[in-house]
Amino acid sequence: MKKGFILLAAAGLIITSGISYSFTVRNSKAADAASPSISTKVHKIINVNELAANPAAFYGNIRLRGVVAGVNKARKVFGIIDVSEFKSCGTLLCARYTLPVKYSGNPPELKSIVNISGRLTKNNRGMIIEAQNIQAAK
Repeated sequence: MKKGFILLAAAGLIITSGISYSFTVRNSKAADAASPSISTKVHKIINVNELAANPAAFYGNIRLRGVVAGVNKARKVFGIIDVSEFKSCGTLLCARYTLPVKYSGNPPELKSIVNISGRLTKNNRGMIIEAQNIQAAK
């Protein structure tokens, strides 16, 4: 039991530490081109792959759906992956993109599908979603 827990914890740390890096490297040029005045319509829920492919189109307020792939409680950040990729492969490790989400309160459960309302912002490590509201998807 301890070995399985240690492996799960290690996988979570690896996923979480790579979250910001992967999103930063792939999308730093697109984010630089984005203007803070550009924002998406907040009524449309977008998926992780849409956002990762073109973050400049979604700068500002967003609604996003994804699967919780890792949680870093110390930094109050969790990573999300695309729902369709999770459903097709059944694991948290097969996703093309993992996006970082800054949260307050209690983190969502691993492998849960969540709807996030918040803002896509740029920080010193790259792009991050600052969650204002997180709800379990129905």
